[in-house]
Amino acid sequence: MATTFDIIQDCIDRLCVAKHPTTLNLQDDTQRQMLALLNETGQDLTLSFQWQALTVPVVDQAADDPRNMSDQGEIEDLCPGLSRFVDDCLYLNGRMMPLIGPMSTQGRTFMRAGGMALLYGFFVEQGHLWITCPTTSEQELRFAYITRNWATDADGNGIDRLTQATDTPLLDSRLLTLGVVWR
Repeated sequence: MATTFDIIQDCIDRLCVAKHPTTLNLQDDTQRQMLALLNETGQDLTLSFQWQALTVPVVDQAADDPRNMSDQGEIEDLCPGLSRFVDDCLYLNGRMMPLIGPMSTQGRTFMRAGGMALLYGFFVEQGHLWITCPTTSEQELRFAYITRNWATDADGNGIDRLTQATDTPLLDSRLLTLGVVWR
């Protein structure tokens, strides 16, 4: 995989805007601008497409919560770097159909006002994942989500922007280069 510095070198070479760099130097205006354009291109790509490399499957135990609105815990713990859920994918085992959601506040209010039972839906509120029915720890949550972390650092941790010469994008490095060249 190409590192941040490899991609910056490729962009500079293709554009012929400066001498081929031998080290990453963010005091250099050209390199700093290339890095900013790479980050912009990476973020644009994550919003435009459901990149397979950015899809994260999750299988987790449901919380033991008998309330009508059961709190499954911090969303950042369940889905680090959550950008959006893959459509119709959240299952609570024992259910044949996926849970409806993510539901908006207006959707939940409309269902309550219409006398509809708030069963089998989910929503995110105040940084927590909620399910609109009681859950037990014997149940499993299964879902997939798109992460906003489109790169990894040298330690393999997901990050949402390139900052170091050794960071590696999960997206195709040629597309990132072409995005910078196009801009």
